[in-house]
Formats: sequence, C-alpha cells, structure tokens
Amino acid sequence: MWHAPRMRPSAIVAALAAIACSSEPTDVVIDAGTTVDAGAPSPFVFRIRFVSDDGPEKIYLQTGTMEGPQSWVRLLDTSGARIPLSGNCAFCSCDQCNGGCGVCGAALPTVAAVEAGQQRDESFGGFVYPVSQCSSTSFACYTRTPLAAGNYVARFCWGSGEDSSGFGAQITGETCADVSFAVPVAGGVVEHLVDHGG
Repeated sequence: MWHAPRMRPSAIVAALAAIACSSEPTDVVIDAGTTVDAGAPSPFVFRIRFVSDDGPEKIYLQTGTMEGPQSWVRLLDTSGARIPLSGNCAFCSCDQCNGGCGVCGAALPTVAAVEAGQQRDESFGGFVYPVSQCSSTSFACYTRTPLAAGNYVARFCWGSGEDSSGFGAQITGETCADVSFAVPVAGGVVEHLVDHGG
C-alpha cells in the first residue's frame, strides 16, 4: 500500500505559503511547544438543511475527500484561518513523534445527496487537530486539543451536482455560506438553511 511521505519543515512552509496565496482558507499551525487549552471539550452538531418548492431537487455534499474527512463543513477562526476538524492521516499524532506511526494513502472521495425537506448532520466531538512539528524530528504532526471557547465561523459548502467520472466522486457547482457562532454553542447546533423557495 502506498504511504504518504512525511513533510520536512521547509516543505510545510512552502505548502502553507501556496495555500495562503489561494482563495481557500489556510490551516492554523502551532508550534509543538505551544501551550493549548486543556479544558473540557464542548461537543455540538453542524447541520445543513435543504428546502425547495421546485420539485424533487437535490443538493450534494462532499462527504469524503482524498485526505479522508468530509469537507462540506469547515471550521474557521475569525481571521479566516481554517482549523482542522480531524487528524490528517498523512501525519503522525505529536505524541507518536519518537515511535513513529503508519500513515495512509489517498482515500476515495465520496458524495451524498440531500433531498428537499431533508438535512444532514456532522457531529463534532469538541476537539480540533492543528498541525504542529515534532520537537525531536523534522516531521510534521498534529495535536488533538479541545476547541477553546470563543467566536468562530462555520463554512457550509454544497454542490448543484456530482461528477463520478474520475477518482471517486466530486461535487460540481459548489456554493458556500458562512455562519458565525460562539463556543459553547447555544442549543448545541450550528445550522445553515439552503432555501430554494421552500
């Protein structure tokens, strides 16, 4: 099985610089020695609902990517920097820096349809996984840490169709909408309504 290479610091800096020049949000990066909030996690649910009065219409969500996790909802801080909602399996956890760990190959991208009148939930356990660096090696790693209380943005993205002609499935005609919210989340749900006249 193919294994993703581990990245050296120079490669990480170059990759992050490339991302920063794009229209996509960048991942938050912390140093492995940074003190993080060790408080109790605050779980909640991301929810997208779809309504329409235009017959049997659907929207499409990217429920899996080549990196593994879903991408239909993304967590940003108030500066627009992206905060990973799951560990990147191409990296080790920072507590495995000395012993090493197995890393994954490319996952098969997947798409799910949401019909008018339906919704889809993504449960968030209260932990985020910022990218860091092993202090004992030059390898990148991720740290599992509770999401601190404060203000954030949920970016919900959906497509008007899907394309399964390549490797896995990809949404087409992507549209995104931002929802500002605070942690702890009142009511336990961060929601966006896609309204096509329903």
